Amino acid sequence: MTHFDIPLSYSAIETGELIPILHHFEGRPHEALIEAFEKKLCEITGSPFAIALNSGTSAIHLALKLLGVAAGEYVPVSTFTYIGSVSPILYQSAQPVFIDCEAETWNMDPVLLESCLSDLSTSRKLPKAIVVVHSYGMPAKMNEINLICKKYGVAVIEDAAEALGAAYFGKSAGTLGDVGVLSFNNNKTITTFGGGALLLKSKENYDRVKYLATHARQSEPFYHHTEVGFNYRMSPLNAACGLSQLPRMAEKVAQRKSIHEQYKAYLEPKGIVFLTELGGFFSNRWLTTILIDPAKNQGVTREDIRLALEKENIESRPLWKPMHLQPVFEDCPSFTNGKSESLFKNGLCLPSGSQLTQPVIEKVISLFRGAPRL
Repeated sequence: MTHFDIPLSYSAIETGELIPILHHFEGRPHEALIEAFEKKLCEITGSPFAIALNSGTSAIHLALKLLGVAAGEYVPVSTFTYIGSVSPILYQSAQPVFIDCEAETWNMDPVLLESCLSDLSTSRKLPKAIVVVHSYGMPAKMNEINLICKKYGVAVIEDAAEALGAAYFGKSAGTLGDVGVLSFNNNKTITTFGGGALLLKSKENYDRVKYLATHARQSEPFYHHTEVGFNYRMSPLNAACGLSQLPRMAEKVAQRKSIHEQYKAYLEPKGIVFLTELGGFFSNRWLTTILIDPAKNQGVTREDIRLALEKENIESRPLWKPMHLQPVFEDCPSFTNGKSESLFKNGLCLPSGSQLTQPVIEKVISLFRGAPRL
């Protein structure tokens, strides 16, 4: 793996904040750390219940299990996303149906979703659930999506893996659907250095997911199992890392939004396009994303910029390659409009870590000043 002097999204292990957490819980059951982290997640998001898991992918898998998604069933899912949003559908031997994005938020297009569900309803193959993703921390059009799913009796799994700290008309990302998914991977705004969570609306669902995440062990004084579960629970040390970071979530989001605004102030007048927040939408700006149209930027391409940054040991990355273009999913049905393919062709993620210093931000911008014809 290439090491970059300026990585795309780096989150440090802040030992000065972690050590006091470990001292505080010293001598107590390790489960207490995990439960404290879950309680703090509920306080921050407003979710009635949260269960901490070992990854966002595990969280999606358990959400599908919770909602009864079975082998052979269809699951509509955003195509403009990371593969972790989709793989769990295959874990259930179910069938992804990819839904393209709309232009305003780069998230699942409600019009295409309605077409998909209408088509599936005619063949009596309506799904039990969809997976909608808030790409790069920008909320999807959840009012429209929820209304459509309610019309067809389909549950909404809200993949907010990239969107902790984002909000939609005052409600936290992850609390807008039937089940919410969070990720605390190493590059996220808040990290547990490997981990995820499910946000749930009932104690019944919390108990069911916790049971499945701990090998489906029955409440007996001996090990007794009536079904197969999973080893998906978050580790206590990961929970401790999360507890040390959650109090500064608002600060970390503000730092990423500030970085976004600094890039925008210089680059937007140059003809580079930024994703705009609609009224009522609050993005956490997990990553700053840009579009570079060669036809409007004197022939300069996304790849020209990426390679110029790489030459200076600065990491950037193309926007998501749509899942319907991935060889592993080439036989899956899809409802597309070309938008995600255009985003992949012309889009780039810029360094966005909350620990970027002012000189580093200015160095990244300076590379654009030196780009040919830009």
